[in-house]
Order: sequence, then structure tokens, then C-alpha cells
Amino acid sequence: MVLPEIKKFHSKEEILSYIKNIFKYHNVIIIHGSAAKNKLKKYGDIDIEVYSQKLKKPYYEIVFQNKKVILLSVYFYKFKEGKKTKVPKDIRIIKGVYNNQLKAKSTKESYDSKENLKRQCQLVVDFAFKHFRSKNDIYLKYIQKRIK
Repeated sequence: MVLPEIKKFHSKEEILSYIKNIFKYHNVIIIHGSAAKNKLKKYGDIDIEVYSQKLKKPYYEIVFQNKKVILLSVYFYKFKEGKKTKVPKDIRIIKGVYNNQLKAKSTKESYDSKENLKRQCQLVVDFAFKHFRSKNDIYLKYIQKRIK
């Protein structure tokens, strides 16, 4: 079995260019959370929202930025035209224009069994990264819940 190569980047900007290139045919690409404005941390993650006409299931990938392991978590939302508005401080636009209709839905996604397994694996990685950064054992309980 051949394992896929993990992509390596020298900077956060290179990672954002990579994301922009992967989703270049979509309307708007947003980074939100601490990765939007701050430096990436070891075992960090980049939360990405992609808005387009065609909805897809979540996309996850692990990459390196120098020696830092970074998790890319991409979620897709239906694009709606709207009135251009001020970008919230915890959001960075990497493609398109921010408008008043760009809001992530809090509704739960429905996944088939393969997609659900992929989502659970992403959550395990995300919680492991949070544990590595914070040393808070509560994240180990969240991992345990998903692997039992």
C-alpha cells in the first residue's frame, strides 16, 4: 500500500495559495478562527469555508509548514449573492467578496458511512492537535468517544 505524500510548505501564504488553487472554481473562500490572522502553531488547524453553487462534502488534508503539522478542514456552503459588508475580525477572505449572505449554517450535515468515518477521523486528529497544544486531558476523552 502506497501512502499519499504529505505536501510541504514554507509559509502560511503558500498554504493559502494552495487552498485557493484547489478551490479556484468556487465563488468565495474564507479562513476563519485564529488561523485567519495569527501565525500557525505546531499542530494547528485552518478552518476553511468554501461557498459555491455546487455543494460538496467536507475535505480534510494534513500538510507541513516547515516542521509544523497543520490540519486543513474545509466545509462547503451554498453561495448566495448579497450586499457587500465589512469582514468580521476573525475572518480572512482568500478569494471573492464578503457579503451579508455568507454565514455558515449550524445545521448538521448528513453523511453516508464512508463520509461519516472520514469526519470522525478528522475530529480525532483535531482533538489530538488540541491536546498536544494545550496539554488538556479533556481532549483525550473526546478522542476516546470516537475510537470506542
